[in-house]
Amino acid sequence: MKDSPWVLTHVSNRWRAVSLSTPSLWSLIGVDYAEGFAYPLAAIEAHVERAGSLKIHFYPSEYFPIDPQLDMFKFLTMHCLRWEDLNLGVIPAMLPLLAVLHDRVPLLRHLWMQWDADETSVSMDPIDCFINTPSLVKLGVYNFYSLVSIPMPVHQLTEYQLFGSVDMHLRVLKLAENFVQAHIYVSVDESAFHEPLTLPFLRRLYVSNVSFLDSITVPFLEEIGLSVAPDDALGSFRSFIDRSSCIPRRLCVTGYPDSTSTEILLKCPSIVELVVILYDPDANENINTLMSTLVVSPLGGSSRTARVPHLRSIFFGCENEIDIDWTHYIEMLESRWRAPGCTLEAAAVVSVKRPGPNPAALTRLKMLRQDGLDLLLLEGWEASDILGTWVFSQ
Repeated sequence: MKDSPWVLTHVSNRWRAVSLSTPSLWSLIGVDYAEGFAYPLAAIEAHVERAGSLKIHFYPSEYFPIDPQLDMFKFLTMHCLRWEDLNLGVIPAMLPLLAVLHDRVPLLRHLWMQWDADETSVSMDPIDCFINTPSLVKLGVYNFYSLVSIPMPVHQLTEYQLFGSVDMHLRVLKLAENFVQAHIYVSVDESAFHEPLTLPFLRRLYVSNVSFLDSITVPFLEEIGLSVAPDDALGSFRSFIDRSSCIPRRLCVTGYPDSTSTEILLKCPSIVELVVILYDPDANENINTLMSTLVVSPLGGSSRTARVPHLRSIFFGCENEIDIDWTHYIEMLESRWRAPGCTLEAAAVVSVKRPGPNPAALTRLKMLRQDGLDLLLLEGWEASDILGTWVFSQ
């Protein structure tokens, strides 16, 4: 599908005619030099000519000749009045080219910018070409090594993902009271001593540091994601829930989720969906511990955590070289699926790099699916996309 719509033009004369006359098929333009994929300029020109609005994904690379990449980006900027979505990797050589975008992206609704160079190779001048972007509502910025200032129309944003200090996040949040979704990565491990900021419209929140919750109050929060370390204290979460008086229905835990997840489930009986994402192979033991605590014994001797019957969905995600113990996993699902009073309806395992279950485990999982369990098993790049949505990432 990622090669479409060019593939469609080769199916038949009829398909070619339909493809060429359907501008929406041509709206997405993906150029990724970082993956070694060089889209010929002549093909890009034809692609743009056939499109209506444009969704641009442009990722340059310093490991390939720079001039052809700059020429490609210059051509795309000639059509920036039609941009609705910009997913942009940044290298120092292209920073001067961004100036042409000033006041020339009236349709842009979604902006994602990222670069991985350190502060010695990236200009520290503000990137202010998007300050007047009347349609922008969704913003994501990733620059892990240097906090370059990027002035934005923050007051109109409804979603954002940003890497920065606690103070920087709070400055943004004060200006953007209309946020409904936020992915907050705290780049500096620091304790914040602020009067908690109230965010009345926020519904979905992910924080990379649980202590950031001390700085905010979210009365109508529906979904929360937390990155937890092995010895994370839950005091910040407990006080946040009590102060906010919110009733979240979905919890996503990343990192080392064993005892933290179970304690949160007990604290918030409103949570009916549990999502667990593992990035570190050292967390294998944690996921096994968590699955064990969620097993419901047929003899009624289950742990107090497993007696939390209200979970309707349990989703697991694995980013790196992490193996799911399929025996533990199926035991957990079967026990909750069959236990009186439990409300399990859906389950998922998505793994980016590891294969799915062995044939014996797959047979048992198919039986659960035939019994009515909504079950998703997924691997590869599609799994990576799903993990991003689970933590409200761009």
